[in-house]
Amino acid sequence: MAESSRITIIVLLSLIVIVTVLLWFNAVLVPYVKVFFCPCNKTRDSSAQQVYRVSGNLEQHEVYEAEIVETVYIVNDIKLEGIEWNRTHQRPKNNPQCTNVRNEDRFDCDPEGAITQTNCEKRGCCWKPLLRMKVNQSAGIVPPLNVPWCYYPSNYEGYKVNKVYNTKLGLNADLIRTTPSPYPEAISDLTVEIRYETQSRLRIKIYDPATVRYEVPLNTPDVSQAVNDTLYTVSLSKPTERFSVSVIRKDNSVALINTTGASPLTFCNQFIELSSFLPSSFVYGLGEHRGPLLHNVNWTRYTMWNKDIPPNEKTNLYGSHPFYLVMENDGKSHGVFLLNSNAMDVILQPAPAITWRTIGGIINLYVFMGPTPGEVIQQYTEVIGHSFMPPYWSLGFHLCRWGYKTANETLAIVEKNRQAGIPQDVQWNDIDYMDSKKDFTYSTEFGDMPAMVNTLHNKGMHYIMIVDPGISNESPGNYGPFDLGIKMDIFIYDPGISNESPGNYGPYDLGIKMDIFIKDSQGKPLVGKVGLFVCLSALRITTGRRFSTVFHLLQVYTLTVMNQTS
Repeated sequence: MAESSRITIIVLLSLIVIVTVLLWFNAVLVPYVKVFFCPCNKTRDSSAQQVYRVSGNLEQHEVYEAEIVETVYIVNDIKLEGIEWNRTHQRPKNNPQCTNVRNEDRFDCDPEGAITQTNCEKRGCCWKPLLRMKVNQSAGIVPPLNVPWCYYPSNYEGYKVNKVYNTKLGLNADLIRTTPSPYPEAISDLTVEIRYETQSRLRIKIYDPATVRYEVPLNTPDVSQAVNDTLYTVSLSKPTERFSVSVIRKDNSVALINTTGASPLTFCNQFIELSSFLPSSFVYGLGEHRGPLLHNVNWTRYTMWNKDIPPNEKTNLYGSHPFYLVMENDGKSHGVFLLNSNAMDVILQPAPAITWRTIGGIINLYVFMGPTPGEVIQQYTEVIGHSFMPPYWSLGFHLCRWGYKTANETLAIVEKNRQAGIPQDVQWNDIDYMDSKKDFTYSTEFGDMPAMVNTLHNKGMHYIMIVDPGISNESPGNYGPFDLGIKMDIFIYDPGISNESPGNYGPYDLGIKMDIFIKDSQGKPLVGKVGLFVCLSALRITTGRRFSTVFHLLQVYTLTVMNQTS
């Protein structure tokens, strides 16, 4: 019994010692720990996690965000250098409701990337830093994405519905902005057009009714009256409520588009943002990017701005296709297309949700109901246009690379393929066959090119030469395509850079004569940044018709135009 009492006393004394140590640690050591990890000198790392230089009792260290204690940021207002468009606007009147927003449902209130707690709260947004983990690297050179620290509260208004009314095409709503915008030139009044175009296609258009803004000049299907028997229903917020819209599949009540509770609509002259929750995480599309077919919705950015670059990961490439397809949880599919050609970012987050950000134009969304993936693509191409049927021979094996020095070397490669039993159908040459990289020419060093082409044709093969849209302006008067382009006025124009003089380069002289080059504000041909070239104006209706005469005049063989104007 005495032994048992002795053990009990020892245990109690041990507990008292432990509690005392813990209290002392909390009162004395924790402040020093916080000071040690204080991010006093924060620097951006463009390719990995954020790196902080911190000083403590021992020495200076570098630590990653995932190693920094969350509570540090609650007591420190970190000041960062970055772009600030407008930090002086008044804070919204409503107190932000921040506690009911899950991490995966946070929509970034400051995509500019550099903000303090003070400025975040001036925007009427929520500030709550987190222990960040390295999840995903964003496209390009911008910092990686993760849960935003500055995010929209659930009661942030943005735009409210002023009036809703029916039209012969569907439904319209007038919006008014009730919250000050942190971005310049905010549009105060907007119109929302919801058109029930077909049984399986819906169109949502949001624009400024007072000012004509750029819209993609694509001949989309025109409808004169709304259809009644649709596969979808549309829910629009009522007057005086914050603007939101939902597109719901009739047969199972699944919301395909749902902006309720997402980030509020932003519509400024050079910044437009629209967010929507997704019915599942199975997202495809959003090309052109190199990566898995199925997208990662764990804080991923896809940038769309055409770029002539090898197909690297995490960067924008040759084409932009602001279209995605979602496979819903029950196996049905739908698609959404944003008809906008401005530079944009598309953000996927694990809610799951999507955010469109673009720097111009309007919001012009098409929703395709499917319900199969094939039907979604069919409905999509009914809007953007169907592909041309390719010739049968073009489906065969093609061989093309940069570096063929002569016609004989090209033919030797073809012969090696034939001897190896490779059924080659098409041989290409890159622009190294040209004379000084000039379109519609070939170098004497390359050899007898017409004879090479005849040899390929006699073997039952096809031949393609690459022709760039840029026309050299180094020798006008001696280069027919340039002279013809000037004559036809089909070139882009740029002030005082061209070093050409008429009479040296036929294509340049002809382009000047035909007035088919893109021009600058002073009416002179715009010279490209890659070599001394002037560019054809794709906006001129006559360009294609006029410049096609060059191919007939010069009797060139089969070719492709590599449209690298990005």
